[in-house]
Amino acid sequence: MDETIDKRLIKLRTQIEAARQEFDMAVLFHEVWKPMAYDDSLHARMGASLASNAFSIIKVALRREMLLALGRVWDPVNGAPQLERAAHVLNDKKIRDQVLADRVTHAKRIKGAERLPPMFWEKLKEELDVAAVTVISILEKWSRGGSQNAARERFKALRNQFLAHRQVELSVSDGDGLSDQEVEEYFSDTSKLIELLLNLCLAVSYNPADTGDTYRRAAELFWAGVRGEKTEGHPNFIASSPDRC
Repeated sequence: MDETIDKRLIKLRTQIEAARQEFDMAVLFHEVWKPMAYDDSLHARMGASLASNAFSIIKVALRREMLLALGRVWDPVNGAPQLERAAHVLNDKKIRDQVLADRVTHAKRIKGAERLPPMFWEKLKEELDVAAVTVISILEKWSRGGSQNAARERFKALRNQFLAHRQVELSVSDGDGLSDQEVEEYFSDTSKLIELLLNLCLAVSYNPADTGDTYRRAAELFWAGVRGEKTEGHPNFIASSPDRC
């Protein structure tokens, strides 16, 4: 392997693993936040009591941390995952060919691989190439000139001027950030990117939805506890009856 290509691939793989770690944090905060944002029965339970003030603070903190973690995945500064640069790396045909060749070589080391027909390996190469094209397409969508670049620029301004720092002179206002729909799209595309990149470049099977399921269940139990055992939805809820004292 060419030494330059080897160094670039090592750096890319390190950045992908760092991006996964940051995104896991984003998933954690996102799943615990969602019931606070969309669970009407939970909102009704909190009501207008003094406790609801702490509820609102926690909701804002979780959303803030999720956005900051998502921002770190894409952060272009040195030492950050620099996810966007993966598009430039994979657009280099020599590097892309090496990534695909390494991935196939890894698959051939699996026990029983020698018994697989040639058609399997041709199909695998095709699927890996499609994955690489999909990665580049998503990255370009949120990069300069892409269909969602304007939304990403608003996100970066929100992060830099309101979340990560507090600037005195602002170029944007609170209302210039992303809508919930845009955040969900950004989150979903980032999730898909990391899943594909880990498979493509590190031969790792990873589904961010599995991480989400784990924290979603934990969040359900926690917010059920907030409702209390006397509230329907709590795991220990027992319906009251006239016969009970």
